[in-house]
Amino acid sequence: MDLLHTLGTELGQTTLTYFFCLVASMVIICLILYKKNSKAFLALASNTRPTRTLCYLSLVLSGSLVAGINNYVHLTAGMFSIFFAWQFAIITNDICDKNIDKNTERPLSIQVVTEKEYFGVAILFLAYSFSFSLILGLAPLSLLALYSIIFVLYSVPPIRLRRHMFGSFLVGGCLALAFLFGYTSQGASINSPIILESILLFVGLSVGVIAKDFKDYEGDKSENVKTVFTVLGLRKGIILTSVLLLISFLLPLLLLNSPKDVLFIAGLAILSSVDFKVKANFDHTIVYFVALLLYATLRLTSFV
Repeated sequence: MDLLHTLGTELGQTTLTYFFCLVASMVIICLILYKKNSKAFLALASNTRPTRTLCYLSLVLSGSLVAGINNYVHLTAGMFSIFFAWQFAIITNDICDKNIDKNTERPLSIQVVTEKEYFGVAILFLAYSFSFSLILGLAPLSLLALYSIIFVLYSVPPIRLRRHMFGSFLVGGCLALAFLFGYTSQGASINSPIILESILLFVGLSVGVIAKDFKDYEGDKSENVKTVFTVLGLRKGIILTSVLLLISFLLPLLLLNSPKDVLFIAGLAILSSVDFKVKANFDHTIVYFVALLLYATLRLTSFV
């Protein structure tokens, strides 16, 4: 027993050392990149899609809370892992969407990096993502691999499933995987209730992310990418998306249906739907979703 205890302690110390080495190397690389090309570094930093990043990190936190956080190193490593996987997905999509994004302020569009350099950064991010996930075990590592494969299929020609109407379901699937990633990162096994929650997340998020295509309407239309907005037009697309947002935000009522749940969830659903109808701002939709996610998580874990 003493031998096992000693071995467990040594393994824990090794994991902690590995984690801090990764963080230290990350800081050093950031400093080197900033010194080499501060303009490119700042452009990359501003291209991290903060609200969507918040969404992914909230899903990891939610999954971890539902599992029961018993290891904060795993929680932090999981956050870093999904963050870098999402940044890899962003850059991959930016490279493949360079014609659609040519009038934007993205790093490739404003020519602060070459396509080769940008791809190199994407590979670096992917390497960090998997390096952090090695701390977490086989299940999170497998989910991360699936996440990365789906985003490659979504963005990269010749498959490039982003061109099709059902592309939003792939994004919804990746978001649901982030929740499962957080859940398994705490060593929890996937069971029936978690599968049900993940399915609800998948359905709700697949519908909700349709809203993200509004801002890319002109570029998508020129590249013949099929979205709700390019198929129906902006006005009808906004109306349909607002209705779909209302429905998707009400899905948690299948699990939570006390009077206070109905009041909060229905109120947030109406607010998100009306807000998109009026402003058509996907970042606002994400903020409403994060609020709903955290509320549902706290209710499911009996915090409120």
